[in-house]
Amino acid sequence: MERLIERVVLPRHPRLGRNVNHDSESRRFRVAPRHLGQIRPVRHEAHVPILDQGSLGSCTGNAGVAALYRHPYVAGVVKPFGTFTPNEPGAVNLYTEATKIDPFAGEMPAEDTGSDGLSIAKVLKRTGAVSGYLWAFTLLEALAQLAETPVITGVPWLNSMFDTTNSGHAGHLVVRQESGMAGGHEICADEVLTPAGAVLDASGSVDLSQVWVGGPNSWGTSWGDQGRWYMTAAEWGWLLSQQGDVTAFVPATKPQPTPTPAPSGDAAGDALWSATKAWAAAPHTGSNARAAKAVTAWAKSTGRG
Repeated sequence: MERLIERVVLPRHPRLGRNVNHDSESRRFRVAPRHLGQIRPVRHEAHVPILDQGSLGSCTGNAGVAALYRHPYVAGVVKPFGTFTPNEPGAVNLYTEATKIDPFAGEMPAEDTGSDGLSIAKVLKRTGAVSGYLWAFTLLEALAQLAETPVITGVPWLNSMFDTTNSGHAGHLVVRQESGMAGGHEICADEVLTPAGAVLDASGSVDLSQVWVGGPNSWGTSWGDQGRWYMTAAEWGWLLSQQGDVTAFVPATKPQPTPTPAPSGDAAGDALWSATKAWAAAPHTGSNARAAKAVTAWAKSTGRG
């Protein structure tokens, strides 16, 4: 079946550096969390401080190192993963290696042109830091996976998201859709907060505006909640629908993941969604509104939306 590649160089901003690099082959490496269908509160133990990328677009490397030095990838005595040490130089090293293999023009240290989560995962696998990597294709998959491991998530960064508020939670990102996109950013997610710390059954009626997701940013401790960001699961879901992605690493102590067979018609479905998702997200009336709602529901049910 036809392999579909989506690559987009996002607007460049000194504090951002994530581009879109999506490969339909990734659908054969899908997360399989033990508690899929549940939303469980969690915060993974960290063995790395909040980092600060400054004006370098190394957010992908920073997110990768932030995830790698959290439970379950490390515990007890921390041993560095080669040159990818738990500090800013280690994050820059990871970013530099990713720029050498990513599909975008420019390569560190000469050119700071950004990278992507897929290339970060490939570097970590090639160097033996992890045995492989998997992808979450729905918000509920991502939330269930977070109960087991931190993840890195690439999202469009809106102009409003440089600021945070204490509304609902300290460090709450201001996700104002009408503010426009400043570029792309890669961040580590390591925490889920649920009302009263309850385990939620996602197969029922769950108010995702009451579920919080959080993690470390890479802009120092003076930003956000002592360097951490938070947003509601509903906000994260919207950002993911805008060419976002979620990557989960497989610890080096576990077997390398094997691909699942590509289902019949998968490439055709990917092509259909790629061609219609922008149209479906736009406002419509009448029969067009019903059609947009139907195609969006189909995309979510097949893990695309």
